Amino acid sequence: MLQSAASRHPAQQLIRAACSVAANYRSACLARTRAEWLAKIGVVREEADETLFWLELIVRVGATADAEAAVTASALTREADELARIFATTGQERKQAAK
Repeated sequence: MLQSAASRHPAQQLIRAACSVAANYRSACLARTRAEWLAKIGVVREEADETLFWLELIVRVGATADAEAAVTASALTREADELARIFATTGQERKQAAK
């Protein structure tokens, strides 16, 4: 999918951000307090948004040259956007419930 030197960096950043979503979500699940959970789920939301950023950048710079890669990138972009929205909403709802 991403062969050029210019596209390798965004691909590496995408992998780091996506893995960070998973690792930080796992960490949030182990939170000991509501405040700790809120802080950790905030990091998850930020990493999900960063993942979305890198996917959008990869598409914008045309690193998805073939049709199959473009379809895959489009599906991943939709899913990353959905996850970012879910984590943002979850965090906001928990903050409001804590008041």
